[in-house]
Amino acid sequence: TGRPKGVAVPHRAVVGLLEAMQRVLPLGPGDVFLALTTFAFDISVLELFLPLTRGAQLLIADREQALDSKRLAAAIAQRGVTAMQATPATWSMLVDSGWEGAPTMSALCGGEALAPTLAAALHARCAQVWNVYGPTETTIWSSFDLVRRDAPVSIGHALANNSLYLLDPLLEPLPPGMVGEIWIGGEGVSH
Repeated sequence: TGRPKGVAVPHRAVVGLLEAMQRVLPLGPGDVFLALTTFAFDISVLELFLPLTRGAQLLIADREQALDSKRLAAAIAQRGVTAMQATPATWSMLVDSGWEGAPTMSALCGGEALAPTLAAALHARCAQVWNVYGPTETTIWSSFDLVRRDAPVSIGHALANNSLYLLDPLLEPLPPGMVGEIWIGGEGVSH
C-alpha cells in the first residue's frame, strides 16, 4: 500500500492461506510451480510453500530468468511449468515479447491492477488465469477471481477464513456496484 514496511504474520495465517489457495489452485505431484519472486516480498511465501506442501515440484527462477522474457519463456516451456504467480508487469513483459503461452499452465496475477487487455491476452495463452488481491496488512492474498473471457476483471471473492466488506465513510456497508473503502477481516489479517 505504498511505503515499504514489515508486518508480523502469524503462522496459522500462513497455513490458512496455503489451505485456501489449494482449493483455488489444486496442486499435486504432477505439477511444476515456477517461483519468480525475491524472498523479500511476501508473495514468495506462497510460491515456495504451496507446491512443497502439496508434493508438487518447485522450480526457482534466478534473477536473470525472472527479468528476461526470453529466458523466462524458455524455462516455462522446457520445465513443463503448470503454475506461476507474477505481477501484471511480469506477465506483460512475457506477452509483449511474443510469448505464445503454456496451454496447461494456471496463471496467478496479483500485486497490481490487472488490465482487461492483459487479462484477455493471458486467457488466450493459459489454461486458467486467477486475479488475486491482498494488501501488505493481510497474509499475501485476501481474495481471488477466475478471469473469464469477455467478463470484467474483479478482485472477486474472499479467500477462506477472510471477509471482505465495502464500507462508506461512516463504516456502513454499501450495496454491490457502489464506490467505497475495502475493509478486510478474518484470520488473514496480519498483526
